[in-house]
Amino acid sequence: MDDESASKHFWSKKVHNQQKYDVVFAGDSRVFRGISPNIVFEKSKQELSGINLGFSAAGYSKKYYDFITSKLNTESEKKIIVLGVSPNMFLKESLENNHLAKIQRESYSQVFFNLFVINWLSFFEAYSPSYILRKMLHLNSYNKLSQNY
Repeated sequence: MDDESASKHFWSKKVHNQQKYDVVFAGDSRVFRGISPNIVFEKSKQELSGINLGFSAAGYSKKYYDFITSKLNTESEKKIIVLGVSPNMFLKESLENNHLAKIQRESYSQVFFNLFVINWLSFFEAYSPSYILRKMLHLNSYNKLSQNY
């Protein structure tokens, strides 16, 4: 899978999955790039599920808070939200959460493609119909020749 396809799959899965977690890490790119829930739980020897919901240029708005809490498992005995804080998170531009909003605006068909189809495309080579036809004709010519011997 190329980098662009992997990125689309990653972000769609992060935003659109329906799984609930014991721990949600939230914040801007410092959280996104700096925290791995799996490593945190491994080092702390905790049996918890978690997700990193850090986004580029994220800000703590009501909409972002609602998104964070929608991923929290309300049935868990250990419901934890870890907030990464930086000065940029309180700028007007950050409060718009453009990165998250862009992914949330994707059409259902685009999200479906990113989540379920894009991975499978990496298993197949891209061939034009004319290339396939040439190969088929060549193979048929070869089969006819081999039948004559």
